[in-house]
Formats: sequence, C-alpha cells, structure tokens
Amino acid sequence: MNIIIMGGGKVGGILCRQLSSIENCDVTVIEKNEEVLNRLTSKFDIYGIVGSGTDVEIVKQTPIEDADIFVAVSEKDEANLISSIIAKKLGAKYTISRVRGTEYSGNLGFLREAMGISLVINPEKEAAYSVYRMIKYPYAVSVETFVGLDVSIIGVYIDANSIVKNTLLKDFRKRFNIIICVIQRDSEVFIPDGNSKIHEGDIVYVTGQPKDMQLFYQSVGFLNEKPLKKAMIIGGGRMNHYLLPLLKRLNMDITVVEINRDMARDISSTFEDVTVINRDGTDQDLLDELVIESYDTFISLTGVDEENALASLYAYEKGVKKIITKINRTAITRLFDKDKLKSIVNPKRIIADEIIRTVRSQMSAIDSDLLGLYTLADEQVEAMQFQVAGNSKFLGKKLIDLQFIENTLVAYIIRDGRLFFPTGMDDIRENDLVLIVTKNDEIIDIDDILV
Repeated sequence: MNIIIMGGGKVGGILCRQLSSIENCDVTVIEKNEEVLNRLTSKFDIYGIVGSGTDVEIVKQTPIEDADIFVAVSEKDEANLISSIIAKKLGAKYTISRVRGTEYSGNLGFLREAMGISLVINPEKEAAYSVYRMIKYPYAVSVETFVGLDVSIIGVYIDANSIVKNTLLKDFRKRFNIIICVIQRDSEVFIPDGNSKIHEGDIVYVTGQPKDMQLFYQSVGFLNEKPLKKAMIIGGGRMNHYLLPLLKRLNMDITVVEINRDMARDISSTFEDVTVINRDGTDQDLLDELVIESYDTFISLTGVDEENALASLYAYEKGVKKIITKINRTAITRLFDKDKLKSIVNPKRIIADEIIRTVRSQMSAIDSDLLGLYTLADEQVEAMQFQVAGNSKFLGKKLIDLQFIENTLVAYIIRDGRLFFPTGMDDIRENDLVLIVTKNDEIIDIDDILV
C-alpha cells in the first residue's frame, strides 16, 4: 500500500513510526523543513520530498497516481485542504485532512462533499470529548468507547483503599463479570493472566457490559462519589470552544484562565456564563489567589507540556480531586508519579489513532473489518475492534485449538447484540464483533494475531 503524508510534525512523526513498520506499506513524506525531513528519513524506513504539499509539481514527484491514502497533517488548515484536493485530482484513492479552525467545525460534512475529501478530522474537538468523558466518569483516568452495546475500556486507578487491591485476576473474575485487559504498573505495562495480582498504584483497564461495569463501580465505591461541579481550565485556546459547551451539559461552574488577551476576550464574549481571567494560569501565586483548593476539577491545556505538568502537580498538592493534563510528548509522563498525573489527554495521539485506524481499515483483508483502534497505557498497548467476515482463519475452530502471538488477548466477543468473555471452548463466527488487546503494533487484520 502506498501512503503519502503531507507534514512531518508531531502527528506526521507518529504516523511515520507506526506505518513504516507495517509490512508492504510504502510511506512518502512531503515536508518543507529539510532538517525535519532528514530527521524522519534517518529514523524510519520512508522516502522524503522537500517542498510544499500545495505545490502541484511537488506532489507529482510522489507516487501520487498509485497512492492508496493521502494524509495532510501540516500545521495550516488551508494547506491541508488544498493539498488533499490536489492529491484527489492527481489520483489518490482516499484523502484525509486535519482541520483545526473553529470556523470549519460546523462544516466538516460540507467540506468532505464539496472538496471530495474522504475524511476531515479535528484534534481539538476529539480531545474535548476525551476530557468530557473523563469528567463525566470522575473515577476514570481514561475512557475509550467502541462500537456495540456502548462498550468502553475504562482506565481505573487502584488506591490504598480499593477493595480489589491484592486480588488475583482469577478471583476477580469470580466476583465481577468484567475483564481486566491491561495492567499499568509504574513503567511496566502487561496483559495479565489469571495468576496476575492487582497492586496498589496500578492503573487497570477494564471492559464489560454497561450493567456489569456499573455493578463493579458500585462495589468499589465509585458511584458514591459526588459529580464534579467546579472546574478551573488553564489555557486551552480553540479547544475551549468545543469543551465548554460539553462541560455545561454537566452543569459545571467554570473558570478559564487564559494569558492571551485576544483569546480571553473571545472566550468571554462567546461564553457569557463562564468566568474568564486574563492572567498566567501557571503562576502559583495566582492559583493561590483564586483559591485553587476550592475547585474539584483542574484542567491544564496550555501549549507547553512542561507548564501543564507543573501546574497539574501544584493542583495535586493542593488537593484538587480530578486533574486532567494535556501532554503531547508522552515520554514526559514517565517522569512523574502515576498517582499525581493520572488523566492525560493527547490531541495529537488521538488524531494519529484515528488516522492509523483508517489506514489499517483500508489495508484490511476481506476476512475482517477494523472498526475501532485506541492506544492505551502510554501508547504501549493497542485495543482493536474487528468485525469478522466469512473467510477468517478463526471460523470453525475453538480458541483453545489456535495459537496466538505473545502479549495478545481476545477480550470479548459481541454476537447478535450479546457480549461475552470467551473461554478456550468458544469460537469466533462470521459477523462477530471482537475486541483484541495487544502489545503488537503491526496488526492489520484479526488473522494477524495467529501464529
């Protein structure tokens, strides 16, 4: 498969790393900054062209006529849109464009139809929904929702008072009809088996039917927690235009601290019932002046990862209950204790996941269809939902008779609207929805998990 990427920034870099490692996937990158491009071509097995994706002659230097997918993820919306139109006209089969401007947010469908772009995605909008879900479920450090029965994978922190602390997974399953897919313990991330034990300080990623998840939350005391009601947001820029209406659904009292005067004025005029303060929200003296400890939610969304992390750590020291931190460079989170920075939102990672899911869906063989993909636990694990077609190697065989690649779990099967956790005596059938959790990042098709 031929893939062309326009833009070699953070998102482009993530795509290069993941797509170049996939067999039979040829990646070409168009990037104006020669130094950035050289860095990418030296790290990954890709081909690079220096220039602008809005220059027809530059695009023609790529294998555009044979391109299966063209992805435009430069920093400029208009450049992404124009380059996608050019790519489509020159023969690219499927085009993806990242568009961030709020002026385009209500017209994404029109852009797709009028410009012939296959997929238009907005990182700030998707990140805002991620933050909203974390606040709606205050006990969760992350919430990823899949197709079918409103099923989610929810990351839960195990504190000193948790009733499941020191429980073996085989005993956990006897008590709760949900499954733990992943355990994140300090820097270690693993897919557990029945003899794995839950430790204090772990982040466990659980999934199951909504009613069973509710019983679990109730048993461990999560449902006794009061809804979050008072939020302080530091920075956020255009993300606030998507996040604030969502938080208003939860009837929250919201204060936004924004250092940029024009942005502060824009937020204030757009959201009259939100308190807006034009100051530096990372200033600890200001946070003390605003009595940060009186808030139950602190959301740090500035454009600087280090400032977000430090502001969130100060909120933690002040006893704020729910802290959400925007981090674009995941490696930074490994420098801090997981119990202090538990809820991380990464807009660039969210968009990269969506693009990679789309790319893999286009690459999928006819024996399955990739419906959803999320990265978990500091990008070390992937959760993938497939719909199985009629010629998969799984059909007609019990799971016990199949051999899987290492660090891979068949988490659940949804069949005819019913979710169940398979045993070795179960099989996978045509049209089943199957959730696979794996540490292997090269899975394209459900059959790829078989040895």
